[in-house]
Amino acid sequence: MSKDDVASNCFSNPVTATPASLMDQAPDTVAWYLKGAVVKIDATFGKGYAKDHPDLVGPFIQACAQDYHTAFIGQILQEGFTAIAVILNAMHQEGQPL
Repeated sequence: MSKDDVASNCFSNPVTATPASLMDQAPDTVAWYLKGAVVKIDATFGKGYAKDHPDLVGPFIQACAQDYHTAFIGQILQEGFTAIAVILNAMHQEGQPL
């Protein structure tokens, strides 16, 4: 793959959502995390535990969101660093100064 191909395709799956649509989607995302929190907490501590201990649900949701954020940013960085490495390698192979 040439450096031009990498440069034009390194972010082939950009986020296309608008800020407004992301805001509209946010409650659905939180509801999804909430449902998962209840299922996982109850599976760990017994049925009804999440309902009886709502203080666990908020931090669980925050941990899920942070985990997703970290993985997403990591993926973006990996794609970017890979693209940079391919471009630098192509430049080196062509004898261009780095």
